[in-house]
Amino acid sequence: VTVLEEVIMFTFQQSVYYLTKTLYTVLPGMLDSNPFTESGQLQVPKRIKNILDVFQKTMDLLTQHYVHTDITSQLFAYLFFFSNASLFNALMERGSGGGFYQWSKGVQIRANLDLLLDWIQGIELGDLAAEFFQKLSAAVNLLATPKENLLQASWR
Repeated sequence: VTVLEEVIMFTFQQSVYYLTKTLYTVLPGMLDSNPFTESGQLQVPKRIKNILDVFQKTMDLLTQHYVHTDITSQLFAYLFFFSNASLFNALMERGSGGGFYQWSKGVQIRANLDLLLDWIQGIELGDLAAEFFQKLSAAVNLLATPKENLLQASWR
């Protein structure tokens, strides 16, 4: 391994470290924000904008410094993996306390996740995100399923 390769690897690792550290502080907004207005219209809540800002500023820096698309994809794969794991774990942890596993909360989280995934699709990383957000998406889909639909399922 050459010195240049070591510098590049160290820079990548430090970038991932600081970005995940930043994401860790803003990701709870995905679970806590209500994306619906009083009239039921969908909007991007401020706490979701904070998450999008981290991703957007990361993409801006990568583009500004002509980072190769393979490295950009790899960096976002790390960020998506971290985001999925962090949010899934928080969802499981909070849900065990009671009152969090409710249909209305599931619908809010699903809408927030859709806002995030739509934005990611816009930067052409939708397939990558779909792969890494699969577990969170499945859990949220279950939460957002009306109780009547769950009761009618055969479960066999």
